[in-house]
Amino acid sequence: MATGGGQEATAQRILRITDIAHEPLRLIAPIGGYEEMPLVTLEKAVEPLVSVLPAVQSYAFVAKQMCEDPADGLTPDESASIMLYTMGWEPLDKCLYFVLNDTLRSSERQQKLRPWYLFMRLFLSALFRLPSLTKTAYRGVKLDLSKRYIEGKTIVWWGFSSCTTVVNVLNSDQFLGPKGDRTMFTLQCLSAKDIRKHSYYPAEDEVLLMAATQFKVIGCLNQGKTIVWWGFSSCTTAVGVLKSEQFLGTTGTRTMFTLQCQSARDIRKHSYYTAEDEVLLMAGTQFKVMGCLDQGNLHIVQLEETRPPFPLLQPVPIVIPKPISSTPSKASTTTAVVKTKAKKQTQPSKFQKNTTAVAATASAINVGTSSIMKQMSAMEIKASPNQMIPNIPVNARWKQNGVTIAGGHKSGRGTNQLYLPHGLFVDDDQTIVIADCHNHRIIQWKMGDTNGQVVAGGNGQGNRLDQLNYPTDVLIDKETDSLIICDRDNRRVVRWSRRSGTTQGEILIDNIRCWGLAMDDQRYLYISDTDKDEVRRYQIGDKNGTIVAGGNGKGAGLNQLNVPTHIFVDQQQTVYVSDWNNHCVMKWNKGAKEGIVVAGGQGKENALTKLSYPYGLFVDTLSTIYVADSGNHRVMRWPKGAKQGTVIVGGNGQGDGANQFHVPIGLSFDRHGNLYVIDYNNARVQRFSIE
Repeated sequence: MATGGGQEATAQRILRITDIAHEPLRLIAPIGGYEEMPLVTLEKAVEPLVSVLPAVQSYAFVAKQMCEDPADGLTPDESASIMLYTMGWEPLDKCLYFVLNDTLRSSERQQKLRPWYLFMRLFLSALFRLPSLTKTAYRGVKLDLSKRYIEGKTIVWWGFSSCTTVVNVLNSDQFLGPKGDRTMFTLQCLSAKDIRKHSYYPAEDEVLLMAATQFKVIGCLNQGKTIVWWGFSSCTTAVGVLKSEQFLGTTGTRTMFTLQCQSARDIRKHSYYTAEDEVLLMAGTQFKVMGCLDQGNLHIVQLEETRPPFPLLQPVPIVIPKPISSTPSKASTTTAVVKTKAKKQTQPSKFQKNTTAVAATASAINVGTSSIMKQMSAMEIKASPNQMIPNIPVNARWKQNGVTIAGGHKSGRGTNQLYLPHGLFVDDDQTIVIADCHNHRIIQWKMGDTNGQVVAGGNGQGNRLDQLNYPTDVLIDKETDSLIICDRDNRRVVRWSRRSGTTQGEILIDNIRCWGLAMDDQRYLYISDTDKDEVRRYQIGDKNGTIVAGGNGKGAGLNQLNVPTHIFVDQQQTVYVSDWNNHCVMKWNKGAKEGIVVAGGQGKENALTKLSYPYGLFVDTLSTIYVADSGNHRVMRWPKGAKQGTVIVGGNGQGDGANQFHVPIGLSFDRHGNLYVIDYNNARVQRFSIE
């Protein structure tokens, strides 16, 4: 990939890292409006910007050509949107990143942002799919801004913030230099995005903070003339303490160390001085020196990222990593609503046709917890060869605080971590198997273990038989004691033996853009294909299969699907499909030519009649549907024939609390009726015990 460099790179990087002075800091209206827009190509996304950015189309063309084979599972258009942001051109007031951030910081943003909606939808789709990193980063400016940042105050940076992760960079004259009034910001980030693989300047140690990132001012240290500050790639916990005369004071020669610690011990509960913000490092701790900044009249402001009580930057739905055509037809660049209207001429919308066919909601039965437990203890469990399906009482309830049973240690590649996981399978021996998508592996977790075991893949991203490439779903075939895996970006379904010593899989089906898997009692395999918008049923060994849902092109008709994701098959071979871009769950009876909307289908807002980008799906023996309502960060239950669902867990806003999700994407139950949910962006699996 060709890249920018030289003096141009330095100049553009300086502008991005040092534009802090323009931040208003105060709370203004949240950023939104773009989340309802369709996801289109980069070329389409920049068309409305030509009036404000005359050269944007030519730069977009270059960015797209440089992102034909992007990393991180992004589409070429998503990757190119990041590259376009990192490009810079003259004049500055016609340059994308400058004008975009100026617009985001404006109190008149609502009107000014409208031309940006399509680009924001694409750009944020890319950024939200990159993992959020807990990282220390730095920004700086050749001004004294210390009086604007008052210790203890909460502030917001409304623009996207480019930061360096190497403090020594700021020693350059082009950034802060050794003299004059300067302010350096040491940032404790929770959601930094590593964009280097998509940047026009990939050699730079740069991360991007999302627009509308909120910080708490931890402290401000005003330096004397000859202080030396050493950085070890991260920062201290309370820099404000150091300005006291007992510590560094404001004059004389002093040295401050910033440490990135991997083994710090919080001893406050056991210390004689319990009020101090103090941690203890073990004896013999080794460090690598990352840089030294010789400072004159420098002001150091330490900011800690915090979570606002409501989103200041509206999230966008997660998009399946399917490339968007660079030369789209009209149909492929319009929204699902437009497609539905066009389809009306030959096929009624599934939502309109099904409106009067839905039965009334069953009346709620108010029984106590003891009654529910009595039903659970006597409930019939339907056992298929591959999955236990509990008969859960329709009025069952679950504890609202989940317990993390896998992952939960931020996104990462360790065996105690997950990285944007997708599907899961709960075995009857209290083992869960997870499609750890962005780690390109399948990992197995025994209940109570702190670490998982890699049971397939884990040898890097690739198409060898010992590798996987963004797996999205997995199930256990008990008869052969093997895993069946949707190896999505290799366009294949593979089988891996669970027997000890297995080092590679075998291909069952290829040339399929699979997303979800299911197996019925007769060991027929069901696979959703998001390229063909269909679900097919296969006998093991069959390469062609039979269409059992969709297969009539992308659309909203009752005989169509629009990006089918997770699927579930009951004992009557009825197929349930999460119809992701139609925001509903469809039911296809065996042999049916059309499906029935059984959940959602009324738009994608958060009303109880609606779903927003449904994913994980489970149906119990009473035909009650449980679905991961990803865009609303909740799990919903829809009894058979119900007009609306109920929230059983989540629904408390996007977050990482025990009662929150940040895009629930996979779900299942064990034989006791306990619920397991993959919390995608929180990189964890949560268990919710039935009460």
